[in-house]
Amino acid sequence: MTTQLRGDDTKFLPYNKDIENPFNPDGYKTHYLWEEILIPDSILDIVENFVHISKESEKVWDTYKGKVVEKTKELLIFPRYHQLDCVRKIRDKVKEEGTGHNYLIQHTTGSGKSYEIGWLSHLLTSLYRTEKDTHRIFDTIIVVTDRKVLDKQLQNTITQLQQTIGVVNNVTEGSKQLKEFLEQSKDIIISTVQKFPIISESISELKSKTFGVIVDEVHSSQSGESSKHLKKSISKGELSRVGEEEEDDTYDYEDIIREEIRNRGHQNHISYFGFTGTPKNKTLELFGRKNEEGHFVPFHTYSMKQSIIEGFTLDVLQNFTTYSRWFKLVQTGDDKILPEGKVMKEVIDFVDSHPDTIEQKVKIASGIIKTEEISKTAEKDAVKTAEKPGHEKKAVEIEEKMAAEA
Repeated sequence: MTTQLRGDDTKFLPYNKDIENPFNPDGYKTHYLWEEILIPDSILDIVENFVHISKESEKVWDTYKGKVVEKTKELLIFPRYHQLDCVRKIRDKVKEEGTGHNYLIQHTTGSGKSYEIGWLSHLLTSLYRTEKDTHRIFDTIIVVTDRKVLDKQLQNTITQLQQTIGVVNNVTEGSKQLKEFLEQSKDIIISTVQKFPIISESISELKSKTFGVIVDEVHSSQSGESSKHLKKSISKGELSRVGEEEEDDTYDYEDIIREEIRNRGHQNHISYFGFTGTPKNKTLELFGRKNEEGHFVPFHTYSMKQSIIEGFTLDVLQNFTTYSRWFKLVQTGDDKILPEGKVMKEVIDFVDSHPDTIEQKVKIASGIIKTEEISKTAEKDAVKTAEKPGHEKKAVEIEEKMAAEA
């Protein structure tokens, strides 16, 4: 499926229900397109709540200027099947269950989580359980994300989707501003994971209001000095036991959020929507739902395998390269007896992060990339030359040159 024809630049997106469309005993496998997606009510819903013009930038090589430049272009965004299916199923389930429930969305890289979170946050702000209700299900939607993501794609996506100025509110001035937004029942509040304990404490106290908390992928861990600073940012030492089970000094955002929610206990006026590609078992137990076999499973899934097959994620194992390494430690002091496991990890970390090791790996990777890009460029030049009348000889020369280089 595509939203715009641009000749050779046209991009078609996969629109299957899964890696392969399920067998349909009553007809074509693609029956869902005209029976589910393209029916009048569905089209109206898509136009009203999903389709939008997105301004996206990309870095390209400018031959005239002789350098990399950033170009901005407008794209007409239409939801992919799994995105539309996920957001609609959450919307229907929330209308059925009301507040006080958790939803785990296991969508891997390439799923387009920024758009999903953007669509979901705006839909939840105007959601009512029945047509007769005069009070919406959620007073405020809070989007919690990593600071790096907050400053870029996710913030831009959610802001671009707002149809009325003032609906989206970014916390830029600290905890005081965050609490004011919560007390004023702002429609959508975007904040960072570092402020999650403050968010959790504040919304727990505001029991007369209802909240939907959308947690973006926050499984990235922090270690060393970053871990220490992160621990200091957690208020009142409530999460001091998060990392007790770990031997190292690694502190995980996912652990912080999970422990904070567990400490507060179940709260009927708060619903959590967790987006992650690789949930831990404890996260599945907290956010997931039990299936018929008694196992905790996500509410919705978009797998890594599907992302690779659809071309949104590169299969790193396809060109996986291994090489042996050897190193020797230089002893500078007296022998000390230390735990073998912890010492071995420290030694490996030191070797892997050493400038010489990094330089060698970069040389190997850049050499492979350089060789592949030269080959691709030569192939394109050969094709373009062969397409021009009278240039068959030049095309043969390029092919001979490629063969010699190989």
